Amino acid sequence: MKQHRAFLTIGVFLSATLVLACSGSPAPKSAPGAASSRPLRVVLVEATGPGPELEAFLDRFQAEAIDSGRLSIVDARLSGATFTGLSTAGAETSRTEFQRTFPGDLLLSVSLPQCDPKVSSFSYQDTTVDGYRVQRTISSASISCTAQLETFRLPDGQKPETHTIKAETPYTNPGAEGQQDEPMIKAAREAGRKAARQLAKKL
Repeated sequence: MKQHRAFLTIGVFLSATLVLACSGSPAPKSAPGAASSRPLRVVLVEATGPGPELEAFLDRFQAEAIDSGRLSIVDARLSGATFTGLSTAGAETSRTEFQRTFPGDLLLSVSLPQCDPKVSSFSYQDTTVDGYRVQRTISSASISCTAQLETFRLPDGQKPETHTIKAETPYTNPGAEGQQDEPMIKAAREAGRKAARQLAKKL
């Protein structure tokens, strides 16, 4: 009987020791960088440029930013704020108020001047299948777009940074008419694609 009680006492002691050891073990640590793996939240404060080209640029820019997995875009162009007003020294109060409505990690301003077409063409005489002489014209163009992006780190960056993005799109138009705007739109989209990729790499 005494031997049985001794074994029971030892068993209870070992069980209590095991419980205490398990309860005192440290909690598993989260994977390094887990908190920083979310996309960088970019707040677009203002954007200037020709309407159709600018919207084409921004649409492609946002799509590429999302696809990269590193950036997310918040459109705050209708907020009434200006990039200069939020990024200059002494604008801490304005930034704080702005971030209550548009929280983010980076302020962004986009400037897209008119894309620059360089057009060349030549004409030649040809004969149709019916034997008629006609003049045909082939035009080729290289559309160059240069976008300027200004960024400012939140909450208190030192100063704005400027990123210049250049994109050139070759275009050949075999005499078609009514498509003058299409190469401009394509070039603006290409500039938007390059801008998102370069910005994602730099940040």
